[in-house]
Amino acid sequence: MDYIRKQHMYLSIVILIVSSTCHALLDRFQEENSDQMFPRHLNPDDDSPITSCDFESLCLWTLSNHSDQSDWSVVSPQQPEKAQVGVMPGTDHSEGSSDGHFLLLSSSSTAEASGRSEYHLTSPVLSGSSKHCTLQVALYESHPASGNLTLLIQPVLSDAPVHSVAVNRESRDDRRAEWVVVESVIGQVDEPFEVTLLYTSSLREGGNTVALDSLELIDCESDHQDAVCGDYYHCVHSEDCIDPSLVCNFHTDCPYGEDEGFIC
Repeated sequence: MDYIRKQHMYLSIVILIVSSTCHALLDRFQEENSDQMFPRHLNPDDDSPITSCDFESLCLWTLSNHSDQSDWSVVSPQQPEKAQVGVMPGTDHSEGSSDGHFLLLSSSSTAEASGRSEYHLTSPVLSGSSKHCTLQVALYESHPASGNLTLLIQPVLSDAPVHSVAVNRESRDDRRAEWVVVESVIGQVDEPFEVTLLYTSSLREGGNTVALDSLELIDCESDHQDAVCGDYYHCVHSEDCIDPSLVCNFHTDCPYGEDEGFIC
């Protein structure tokens, strides 16, 4: 009996040492590589990438990919060589700085051959939204109005059809290339869903530079979620509410495990 107890004690000590060593190595790696993982000075613990992306830090939206490399790349105005054609923005939109970053569209060879293609960004799954929920994004085109923006609203747990919403854009008579903020109303959604921002381009002779920045979901927190769960955590894919102390505790308490996902 004493032998078994000693073995358990020895095993516990070994696990504690290994765990402490792993955490120390991980902390050291993150500290030494923070500049590569997250641009400049921003905090990697910020959870805002779920509802907004300024491309100065981690963004959790999924980008389309028509080739071996992503259709989109995060660049700064100081990287003009990244623009295959057209003119790069002189500053980003979110910071108004030449040191800032934005999302640049790089059309694939297949798209160039066909003269028309679709590119998209898809959000993480949202638990629901209020009637005031709106998507807002800054758009830059070196040839204004050379493409179309559409918002697709896709429920993830039902067979409900995809809902398509046009993105409001002001008509422009001038040919100046500048950042323009456009938006689309999502409205109330009473079930988990994701949104896809779809850019359909019509490539023209001489090409076009297309960039996005300041992507944000505004006033989208579901009133129903607050009413049901109050101060408790609302499981994204169900109506379950769990104590906040159970979130990110290395044990899945929500049916689909979202309490141990991106939020941690």
